[in-house]
Amino acid sequence: MITALLFLTFILMMLMGVPIGVALGLAGAAAIAIANSSSQWFGLLAVPQNFYAGLGKYPLLAIPMFVLVGSIFDRS
Repeated sequence: MITALLFLTFILMMLMGVPIGVALGLAGAAAIAIANSSSQWFGLLAVPQNFYAGLGKYPLLAIPMFVLVGSIFDRS
């Protein structure tokens, strides 16, 4: 049920023209909130923790920085 809601929400947002990253984040947050509806914060405290854990991988942050620097120096 929750999996179907996750995919349905994602597809509906994509059809509305919402960017992919925003659609993934909002659909995931909605699925987490519905799955943990019995707890006080609906389990949504996991969202910022997972977001920070993803940003904490510094080697992966190098990839967008190389792209950014490449686009800056490509203009000159």
